[in-house]
Amino acid sequence: MIFLKSHLENKFLEPTLKKLTMKNLYTLVLCFFIFSLQAQEYYYNGSEKIEIYKSDKYFISFETPNQDVAKGFEKIETFSAKGFTILANKKANFSTIEFDRQNLNQITPALLLRNGSDFKMFPTKTIRVKLKPNIVKTQIERFFVKGQILKIEERYDVLCLEIKDIHKLLEIANRIYESGLVEFSIPDFYIPIELNQVNDPLFPLQFQMHNTGQVIDGIAGVNDIDVNALEAWDINLGDNVTVAVFDQGLENHEDFGNRLIGGFTPATNGNGTPLVNNETHGMNCAGVIGASDDNLGLRGVAPNVNFLSVNIFADGTTVSDLVAGIQWAIDNGADVLSNSWSFTSVPCGFTNIDIEDAIHDAVTTGRNKKGAVVVFSAGNTGACVKYPARNNNVISVGAVDNRGNLFSYSSRGAELDLVAPSGKTKYLGNIRTTDRMDDAGRVAGNYEPSFGGTSASCPVVSGVAALVLSINPDLTHQEVRDILTATATDMGAGGFDNNFGFGRVNAFAAVQEAQQTLFPKITVELEPIGTNYVAVHMVGANGTNINDQEITSTTWQKISSSGGCYASFGGSGFEALGHGSCNSWRVYAKITATNSYGTSTIYRTITPPAPYPCVDSFIIASNPTKVGSSLSIIIEDCSGRYINAESEKEDYTISIYNKYGERVYIKTQKDMTFTIDNNLKEGLYIVKFKTRKGNIITKKLIVN
Repeated sequence: MIFLKSHLENKFLEPTLKKLTMKNLYTLVLCFFIFSLQAQEYYYNGSEKIEIYKSDKYFISFETPNQDVAKGFEKIETFSAKGFTILANKKANFSTIEFDRQNLNQITPALLLRNGSDFKMFPTKTIRVKLKPNIVKTQIERFFVKGQILKIEERYDVLCLEIKDIHKLLEIANRIYESGLVEFSIPDFYIPIELNQVNDPLFPLQFQMHNTGQVIDGIAGVNDIDVNALEAWDINLGDNVTVAVFDQGLENHEDFGNRLIGGFTPATNGNGTPLVNNETHGMNCAGVIGASDDNLGLRGVAPNVNFLSVNIFADGTTVSDLVAGIQWAIDNGADVLSNSWSFTSVPCGFTNIDIEDAIHDAVTTGRNKKGAVVVFSAGNTGACVKYPARNNNVISVGAVDNRGNLFSYSSRGAELDLVAPSGKTKYLGNIRTTDRMDDAGRVAGNYEPSFGGTSASCPVVSGVAALVLSINPDLTHQEVRDILTATATDMGAGGFDNNFGFGRVNAFAAVQEAQQTLFPKITVELEPIGTNYVAVHMVGANGTNINDQEITSTTWQKISSSGGCYASFGGSGFEALGHGSCNSWRVYAKITATNSYGTSTIYRTITPPAPYPCVDSFIIASNPTKVGSSLSIIIEDCSGRYINAESEKEDYTISIYNKYGERVYIKTQKDMTFTIDNNLKEGLYIVKFKTRKGNIITKKLIVN
């Protein structure tokens, strides 16, 4: 009957119901119930069809309501910059017939999901459309009636369609998607978002950085329940990394130095600063990430990072504004995106294709296509991880206290990646961080003493990600994520679990692992070069170039041999040679390469791989050679026949070609071993030998 009640106030029914008999009323109610089921509406979230219902208590108006309308609601919020007003929580004695009486034609209910949650989406007059490849916008214009679309703009490969009539929004958006020409066509919703909050003189109180068991606000911690930041700072402080803070805005602070380098408020096209006093949450998060190492105040996880501010809490911020903020941050060089917010009352399974697409772009196109690292607070509901932290491309962060206990408020689930130390919510916590300066702050003194929630744990992980990228800026976003999860301090059940994820982020272990990624990346390739001989080439692993790794020295060491016969192994530079007195020889070898960052070591069993095929009784054997060294190329008879007379020998001709196909050497002789004065330059060459039957045998030759 709640569903029925929400429709009985329809202006066409209200006067009529007063005249009905009980029998007629029952008939009308039955018919109306059937009509309501048939009138269910929907929109497309990508390819997923989402059923929605209209709220009877919450509305969005694109015309200014007068006092007669305003007094019918508990709360009215007008967002002038966005051109709409939210009417919240309709009073029982107010009838929506008043909308028509006041000529409010561009007013529509908030949309609710079928699961019955309190999650509300307010439709705006914008549709976001992403075309499929090779489709142009003129191909979708045929789906509009003339005058329905007021404006079409293109932003970051997404079309923004501004419509004239809010009541046509779903019809037009769905018609475009159902055409099959687009990746998505989705209304731009206003969805309220919320903050997941809950020898520097203050450093001794920063237990999340260095926990000695100190007593904070009357509670003794447990030694080493921290993120090992103090140890990490001996290695790196986060230089040359930029973190974008998505929050209530940032401004200059005595403990930021000059490291706030830009800002943006997408809803108003502003500069990213806080809009009113006491909006301090962004400053709190930034302090945790990167307050300066300056003997003043306190210290953040990565005290040398630069900041970008994206203020997403301006009045009326819509989904498209959130997307614009992400795109702005990527365009302005953000390496890490730190997000201590989520949608208000969001159901566990909710997603939005526009945000999904923007996050995907961030982790694929950001940082010159290495991908920006996107970090989100998991939420403070104690239930499922809140969206957008559930997105597979982000790092989701929960919260533990200074004794290692999971906070009851910390959201949890399979999507959780890490936890970090924090405090209680609602500014009852014990995390010290930066406040706004002077009278603009929440408390006196420029520093916040009571921060907490997953809002405070998320920026810890963002700071550690910045430390990792400062060590090796060539890491991809996935490599950073893998380092953070692989080096985390395990908590709870062994291995991953839904409460702690992979464990408590460990800054020291993470930066050490990042250093390892700078060591030479090497592997070896084996190449047969004659009977029981094998050339061993050191090459770059995982697609890297060995010559780009600034390797200063290598070693080739035989540890043991086997196979029933004598075997030798040795080399220098990037080349080595193995040989045995039988075809079953084996050498177990230790191979190292060193650069300025450290030494990489691999162990390999060296044994002759299958030789090149015998063609017309011949194969070519050649060794890799150094520039200027003598070169031997051997034509081997692999037929097993024995040549015992000079008269049985024939003329053999070899040719050598460079990588451009130009012949740089040719020689004919009866001896099958060609000794060449090596005037070849460094590079790759091809040796060719023509058999008596006219077939060509080729062999790669490397000169280095």
